[in-house]
Amino acid sequence: MGAKSAAVVFAQGWPADLLASCPAHDPAQAADVAARVFPDRTCVRVEDDDFLELYPGEDELIVGCYPGVVIVAAQDLGGLEPEEMEQSLIRLVPATTVLHHSMHSVVDWFAYSLWQDGRLVRALSVSPDDGVMTDVGERQPFEVPYWNGEHPWDDEEPDEDPEALPFHPLELGSAVSLAILGFELEGCTSDWRFDPDDLRATRFQLHKAGQPRPRPRREMPPPPPRRPPPRASRWWWPF
Repeated sequence: MGAKSAAVVFAQGWPADLLASCPAHDPAQAADVAARVFPDRTCVRVEDDDFLELYPGEDELIVGCYPGVVIVAAQDLGGLEPEEMEQSLIRLVPATTVLHHSMHSVVDWFAYSLWQDGRLVRALSVSPDDGVMTDVGERQPFEVPYWNGEHPWDDEEPDEDPEALPFHPLELGSAVSLAILGFELEGCTSDWRFDPDDLRATRFQLHKAGQPRPRPRREMPPPPPRRPPPRASRWWWPF
């Protein structure tokens, strides 16, 4: 599995229900949110993407704003503890449900935190090497089959220790994404509520103090149409 995520979702309800119809994205709201995610940095709009990405490139920020849902993703959001979230991001956007979803395939680590009505109801952090590192709140219904051993380790992964966890952390991470967001970062699309490729979002480049200010990417005009070659010629140079 090669999935990664570093995202925070704010919703006025259950995110999967609100996103199921692939609602329209609001770029103007995205610019306002982007300026408040990292107040110590300058955000320069790069482009509006045709798909939602939950793990953008280094020094990039993805913001998707839909009716009742705001999604922000950046690599620097991946390692935040629940306490850090409550000190900074938890009140970034008014929401009844807040999800912090982090996953990294290089170390097979997964963590998520879930707030409802401002209260932390679940926080979990697991990896094959360290086992369970954080386990706060009651296990959510979509977690239970994994803890009960219904999704055991693949026998083709001899380097992993199935005794540390009864499931692969990335598989649980995909299950959490499916249950709360309506899609998996990897998996079978027949289970998805919708295709995240149908959600537009805005990409920003993050500029730290002291660094040269990045230039916005300019849209290049389409090339002029090529003229067909003369009928008498067998070879032609298109430039």
